[in-house]
Amino acid sequence: MCMVESLFHFKLFQFCERKALYKLKKDRSIMVLPADKGTALVVLDTKEYEAKCLNLLSDTDTYEPLKKDPTASLQRQLIEKLKAIKTVVTYQNRNFNK
Repeated sequence: MCMVESLFHFKLFQFCERKALYKLKKDRSIMVLPADKGTALVVLDTKEYEAKCLNLLSDTDTYEPLKKDPTASLQRQLIEKLKAIKTVVTYQNRNFNK
């Protein structure tokens, strides 16, 4: 097989693979996820996946419930840090352009 034919078959295989993956992802009864190792994909039944997640999260030796949602506090901290960075960058740009 020449290089052009080989490349054509590879591209065709990639197209068919992507098309099949798209169809799988549309199916709500299954989950298509990246594997823990490598570049492989894992296909799991959605109910099985949710049960595994709940089982992991219910392990009180590893996880504990939060007393309150930290999102707002973390957002404020992030915004403050971004403003500080912007101030430094603006100051540096003014001094650089002199």
